[in-house]
Amino acid sequence: MEPLLTVKDLSVSFNTTDGTVYAVNNISFDLYPGETLALVGESGCGKSVTTMSLLGLIPKISGNNMSGTAVFNDGVSKKDLLKMSEEGIRKVRGGQIGFVFQDPLNSLNPVMTIGQQIAEPLMEHLKIDKNEAERRTIELLERVHIPDAADRIRIYPHELSGGMRQRVMIAIAISCSPKILIADEPTTALDVTIQAQIVDLIENLSKELNLSVIWITHDLSVVAGLADRVLVMYAGTGIEIAQVDELYDYPSHPYTRGLLGALPNPDMESSKRLISIPGSPPDIYTAPYSCVFASRCKFAFDLCHKELPKLVELGNNHQAACFIAEQLRSEYV
Repeated sequence: MEPLLTVKDLSVSFNTTDGTVYAVNNISFDLYPGETLALVGESGCGKSVTTMSLLGLIPKISGNNMSGTAVFNDGVSKKDLLKMSEEGIRKVRGGQIGFVFQDPLNSLNPVMTIGQQIAEPLMEHLKIDKNEAERRTIELLERVHIPDAADRIRIYPHELSGGMRQRVMIAIAISCSPKILIADEPTTALDVTIQAQIVDLIENLSKELNLSVIWITHDLSVVAGLADRVLVMYAGTGIEIAQVDELYDYPSHPYTRGLLGALPNPDMESSKRLISIPGSPPDIYTAPYSCVFASRCKFAFDLCHKELPKLVELGNNHQAACFIAEQLRSEYV
């Protein structure tokens, strides 16, 4: 099956008063039709920057540098999202690729009703009139399970709860029947019960609409039953990618093993402590020239501090950027 999106060697850096920040470094991945790909890693590892750069949401100002390719296959032609004009990317953003942001209160316009905000992309991308847009807006609100949709199209974001606001964000993101939905930690600001509802909603919508989903999270437990494949990121680099079951059964990078070891397990003995990863993330003001995890890795040896490991194929479409990845994987076989 041909990928819907192919990202290759994506790098993003920012010039700040303290120096150049190397936010994303040579990230590569494919996204296939109907697939859910999870980007997993701790805060600040470059997950959001990776996806925002694909849609032209990184300001194009002096000092911001972006390289690589992101080829999107819309079924008619293939286009490199990173090389499109602002006018061109606006037609893709919201139309063919939807985005659910992390904080709906800050992402929604406080002076526009939720109905206006859902109708706006409909009129912009589908070129329909106001009456038809309102009808479709009500249908979308009902689809994301907001009660009394016909009455609520005229209320403002602050009049809704956090979970309802996130449902509005999802309605906006799917309004034009996109091929790809990017969900940037959509459950972070919500309580546990609402988190589960939002996860189920996006999962069901992805199946109904045959959406390809990029799900961003720092919580590996969330993606266990949600994702088809997982890309683990650390310090702006992709350090492991595999099918979700393969990753859980055979974690082959020390960082992935650390993340999985930190997850609570109901079957674990009460006296057994969760694993913690010692040390701190590396300085992102320096371009990576060696293993980014070496300073925190108990398996590190001389080569790890001198050379940057590349993703190596371990079989079963499983890759890991570690000099001893094959050895670590063999421990589980």
